[in-house]
Amino acid sequence: MALNPDDVGELNKLMRSQLEVWMHIKLAIQKAFGKTPITRDHENAFLKLKSDLSRLYRVVSEKVPKELQFEGDDMIDLMKGVTTMAYLNALPLTEKQNILNKWHRIYVLMSRTFGSLEVMSDGYYPRLHRALLKPDQGRGKGKKRGKKKKKR
Repeated sequence: MALNPDDVGELNKLMRSQLEVWMHIKLAIQKAFGKTPITRDHENAFLKLKSDLSRLYRVVSEKVPKELQFEGDDMIDLMKGVTTMAYLNALPLTEKQNILNKWHRIYVLMSRTFGSLEVMSDGYYPRLHRALLKPDQGRGKGKKRGKKKKKR
């Protein structure tokens, strides 16, 4: 799927929003792992974040090219498994660490996708530039590159 500048701009905004929601989810997860009591307002805010993330991902996943995918299905699966903040609070330490590791892996991949879209919004389209930099097929440049002549 080829992206035009308008698509890139829209996707860039969506990815920025999704990344912001993902960061807020980490804060909620860390709060759930803490010692402070979790209120109904905390739980409602966490559920709203999960809902916002799911909504954004549905839109992004339809528009982002295959080469820029970021394991969003794993992100949604992780959020489905994390039902409430109270559930998170009750988890053993190893499970808590596992959730943070998964969160971080997805964050890195999502940041890579966002960074690619940022570069593209500045006008750099990798496929276009690769096509322009290919050597001319007709001139024969580079055909014998790497082959050595035998000495007699």
